[in-house]
Amino acid sequence: KNKYSAMARSIVQLAVPFFVAVAVFIVIAALTKNSESKSDHILIQLFSAPSDVASSSNNLRNSQTVGCGESAAPVIQGYDVVAYFDLPEDATEAVLGKEDYKANYHGYDFYFSTEENKQAFLGSPEKYVPKYGAFCSWGISAESFWTPSTLGPPVDPNVWQIYAGELLLFYREAAKKKFMVDVNKHFEEGSKRWLNWYGEEGLHDVFNTGCYEGAD
Repeated sequence: KNKYSAMARSIVQLAVPFFVAVAVFIVIAALTKNSESKSDHILIQLFSAPSDVASSSNNLRNSQTVGCGESAAPVIQGYDVVAYFDLPEDATEAVLGKEDYKANYHGYDFYFSTEENKQAFLGSPEKYVPKYGAFCSWGISAESFWTPSTLGPPVDPNVWQIYAGELLLFYREAAKKKFMVDVNKHFEEGSKRWLNWYGEEGLHDVFNTGCYEGAD
């Protein structure tokens, strides 16, 4: 009897560490798998090309950019989009519009500094609306983590460039310089990405009304 009791104790002593080790191994394996999954997701978001981030245009046109595209506020803080085209190249300050000269386009309000500018906009709005919905041109063209549901490359309305007849806005001078180093490439990449997001019919369905840097 003592012999069998001693044997049983020995078996238990050997078995307990074994099962504990197995349990620890299972827990570590599960945690490692979960961690790798999250890491892979983050890496995909950070390093995927702009075209990889885009989904079907029908779904994306219905997504709302929280805080940046609410149509209750004027586009780019009410700066006059027509006035940009008349400013000298070395100008450093854009022209702020007035609510008295307001026009609505695709559900968004645009402010103008004069009645003349308002009428010019109404006559040909697509000529004057900012490229990429008035979000930072560098961010749209080169930063893959922006998506239609997380739009927000913010802009400073006082940092802009007229290129190919389009009004481009930027977050800061540094972003503008990066974009202009290879302007043709970045312009085309941004245009393709925006088109992938919204399609031809939705190119002017979303505008920046709440993501700014530097402007009052």
